[in-house]
Amino acid sequence: MTITLETYLLVSLAFAVFAAVVAVGSSLVLGASFERLKISFEVIQKQTGFFSDALFRMEHRVETLEEQTDDVAQEEQSAPVYITAEEHNEDQTLQSKSNLWNTAELEGVRFH
Repeated sequence: MTITLETYLLVSLAFAVFAAVVAVGSSLVLGASFERLKISFEVIQKQTGFFSDALFRMEHRVETLEEQTDDVAQEEQSAPVYITAEEHNEDQTLQSKSNLWNTAELEGVRFH
């Protein structure tokens, strides 16, 4: 069995065409895969950006609320408390009733 030059040329040409088709096909598949991967990364980037923006806004709101509550707490601590004479008398009355109740319990007297 002898192989002629034409057979060598035909086989080598067939391999060359096959290699070209495989190269084009793989580049198309890889290109499509790359595009899908690129789109996926863009989606992930958008989602990450959305959540990072939302977290940033929430952090800013928390800081603002903390500042407001700190300001209110400082105002409450620094503001003097004024008690009117009526409030003072009511407080004294409540204390005397409380003392009466405590002494009555100690002596075993019950109020109904």
